[in-house]
Amino acid sequence: MEDNYFFELQKFMKKENIGDFPSQLINAWSNLVDICTAGYSDTIYEFDAEIMVRTSIEKILNSEKLNSFTEFHEFRDQVKLIDEKFKEVFILFNKEEGFTGNWWKRGYLKYGDDEYRVGLKEHFNIDIDS
Repeated sequence: MEDNYFFELQKFMKKENIGDFPSQLINAWSNLVDICTAGYSDTIYEFDAEIMVRTSIEKILNSEKLNSFTEFHEFRDQVKLIDEKFKEVFILFNKEEGFTGNWWKRGYLKYGDDEYRVGLKEHFNIDIDS
């Protein structure tokens, strides 16, 4: 059964153009969360591009076909752990502010260097810690 899962997973990832291996996505997401925990050191635009890895992961999580495999649940559990760590350094915008989309695209980081902080201040009038 495991062979079928990996075959279907790679077929899905190729079709969605989201990489070759789920471990690459998990590693990229985990590394980004580690960087965010330490204090993001780039612009809000770079963050917006880098956070797309979580959107790619979500495509896999939303696949009904992949969800039917037991091996899928290990992937989902890994993502859940990384998500929880990310949520510790992420602040969601209020629903009233009109932001829509996936939760990881509807907020900002608690910590960042000058470039990130300046971008938040200029575009959203938000101050954060360094």
